[in-house]
Amino acid sequence: MKRYALALLCLAALTATAISSKAVTRYYAIGEQIELGPVSGFEQYNDEVYKCELVTNNGTKFTIYPTPKGGFDRRFDVYDYSGCKIYIRQPSKTDQGTWQVIATIQKRNKKTTDIMTGDYDVQIRESYKERALSPTRQAYVYPDQQVSVYFNEKFDELTSCILLNPSREKLELKSTESANIKLANECGFKMNVKEVYGGEWTLIADLKNGSAYHGVFKLVVKNKKDLQVNETVHHFKRGEEASIDGGRAVDQAKMCILEDPHGVRYPINTGSCSLRIPIVTEHHEGIWKAYYGLEGMEYLVEQKITHGIAAGSSSTTSKVLFNVLDDISLYSNVTRSNGDINLLCQVRTSLIKFCSFVRPDGEILHMSFAVGNENYFGNGVHNRDNYMTDCGITIHKPTSADYGSWKCLVRISYSETLGTILKVTKPARGSAEAKSVAKANDVYAKSGASYDVKCSADEVLSYCWLRSPNGTVHNVKMGKVVQQPALQYVGNGLELGDCTARVQEATKSDAGKWSCHMGVANGPELEVDFKVTLKESYLMAARDVVYLEKSDTDLICRPLPESNKIIEACRWVNPQGHGINVDRQGRYFTESASTHCRLTIRVVDFEEDVGEWSCHASFSGKEGSQEEGSASMIVSYRSVGIGSFLSIGLFVSLLVFTLVGLFILFVYKRRLAARRSDEKIILQGEKPPKYP
Repeated sequence: MKRYALALLCLAALTATAISSKAVTRYYAIGEQIELGPVSGFEQYNDEVYKCELVTNNGTKFTIYPTPKGGFDRRFDVYDYSGCKIYIRQPSKTDQGTWQVIATIQKRNKKTTDIMTGDYDVQIRESYKERALSPTRQAYVYPDQQVSVYFNEKFDELTSCILLNPSREKLELKSTESANIKLANECGFKMNVKEVYGGEWTLIADLKNGSAYHGVFKLVVKNKKDLQVNETVHHFKRGEEASIDGGRAVDQAKMCILEDPHGVRYPINTGSCSLRIPIVTEHHEGIWKAYYGLEGMEYLVEQKITHGIAAGSSSTTSKVLFNVLDDISLYSNVTRSNGDINLLCQVRTSLIKFCSFVRPDGEILHMSFAVGNENYFGNGVHNRDNYMTDCGITIHKPTSADYGSWKCLVRISYSETLGTILKVTKPARGSAEAKSVAKANDVYAKSGASYDVKCSADEVLSYCWLRSPNGTVHNVKMGKVVQQPALQYVGNGLELGDCTARVQEATKSDAGKWSCHMGVANGPELEVDFKVTLKESYLMAARDVVYLEKSDTDLICRPLPESNKIIEACRWVNPQGHGINVDRQGRYFTESASTHCRLTIRVVDFEEDVGEWSCHASFSGKEGSQEEGSASMIVSYRSVGIGSFLSIGLFVSLLVFTLVGLFILFVYKRRLAARRSDEKIILQGEKPPKYP
């Protein structure tokens, strides 16, 4: 009796704490073994499980561990008692409902216990099969971006669309929407990603016939701290070769664009940013910017790189070239559905380095599959059956900025990029079809040197050719060596509407009007004119004739466009042959910059300033050598021409004639008035007498 009382006292001394969890939803097919547990949170304990109990969907409780006297239902089995992981064999429709697993954990002091419960919403279907999700089964994304995932398959008699989060909690998408997750397509979801959303999400399509389909989507949420790129500082030695290297500043950068301090952007690199500079000058000094395209981030991330000219040299990296394959192995199309516009580029390869789209206004959008925002979504999937890779974008609610010629860029290796143009037209009833636009740049070239001629169209081209001022037809051909009169193609690709050709030597016959002819794929031939002007050096005057002004008059010379020449020093020679650098009397002001030379005439002296001025500049050359260039311009004053003299003479003649006419009219009226007065007096004197 005493022993029994002591046992009761010990049992009463044990205190129990209940810990519950949210319901976990799990789907199974009839006959498929059900798995319940382990109970969430048990792993934080180092203590042993004292008891495992199972409460069925009809409320019946079974002790599964330790084995009760007389055994237990053979349908149940403990797979891992440490977390009360329980199997249910051969389930049927009657097993659908809420089940509960109860784990009792006894502390090491044997005086207290914790009771942990796990609730499970078990759904039994006639069949439960997996289906592929579109556009991808896995996405890397940063917080505050959006992902969109859905079943590409159309289901007959869909009754519900269920989304299970990584904790297996259920959300009915067709009837319930949360602030961050909404229904997409027939059965899919569009999600505003949060930091806690990482893990496996399960999308389930329930059908009226009792079957269900599911797809698993893995979401990897990246650390937002990776976007905080610090500014880096490099120092280069003046006059030496160097490499500007932004490095792989952020993890998993797919592409990069470098921009110099003057706003000039360089070709796209894969991953890390690097650019070789043959000769370092002050022109390269300042803040450069590297724009990275990251997987999981639609817009480019900016990094600032400050480059100073100082002692010491930089490390070098290999140059990454932007080449477009000659063969057209890229397929593209534009489709519309439910107000959205889908652009797709398809490449026959098993892997791509990056996928980007250039909007008609020049904005670059870096695509990660299934990632986007309210305006644009990446839409791509790798098809392993025929090794085709998709690079796509979906435009939601198109705006005026979205209509025009888009460019698709797909990097398939570290030196090969494919691209094409996709036309997005604004639908309008009865409106005329949009016309193709062709453009060309006027060219300034140095006699005897090579130069490039550039023309482009907002269409995919199949060929292009040029006609020079003397009537010679120049076919534009691919390859490192071409036979004259053909010209070598050096553009970014006919698929991108680019016709750029290189003339190996500028001659006098090149000066004048050229015409560029571009054949649109499956379309007409476009023609555009441009002018080639030859110069004797790489320096040119901003204006060939400059007229003296009442205020300051500027004389400017600069390197030929596209010559990439950097000015080291400037000097000026006036019409009398005297050099001018610094004028102590204040009549002139001179400015020397890497991009131009300027002389300002502040106080005009007609005898000295009117005539031919010449500008001389030295350019940076290889291994410290310098190259000279010169340009001349005429300074004049605005004179009155013969036409002006005739106009003034005519005006004076008309003025004199008018004054004489007015004088004659005035004299005539005076005389007429006097004569009328005399006649009145005579009549009054001859008036007859009145009759009485």
